[in-house]
Amino acid sequence: EGIGNAMLSGKLAAQVLGGALEGGDLSAKRLAVYDRQCCDQLVRSFRSHQRLHWFFRSPTRVRFVLRLLARSPWVRETLSHAFLNEKVRTRVANPFFLFQAWWRS
Repeated sequence: EGIGNAMLSGKLAAQVLGGALEGGDLSAKRLAVYDRQCCDQLVRSFRSHQRLHWFFRSPTRVRFVLRLLARSPWVRETLSHAFLNEKVRTRVANPFFLFQAWWRS
């Protein structure tokens, strides 16, 4: 995850700096946007990972997910996308996802 966070940080820095250069405003206030965006996105990512880590510590919950994976192509596809897409990872980390997955299987 360190590389992913570094890439996200670099992407946000490039976007903020590019916008600041285009607007001719390199003030501390304008560049502080980077700090806010970086913190917002990284905190969201950390919370998702924390929820997923908690979830998979339980053998019962792991068995439940494995049964869903065996029965449902939708669950397999969604979980595989969660590794690459923060929005999908956040959705999977939501407890409602399990009910949705069970319903679709």
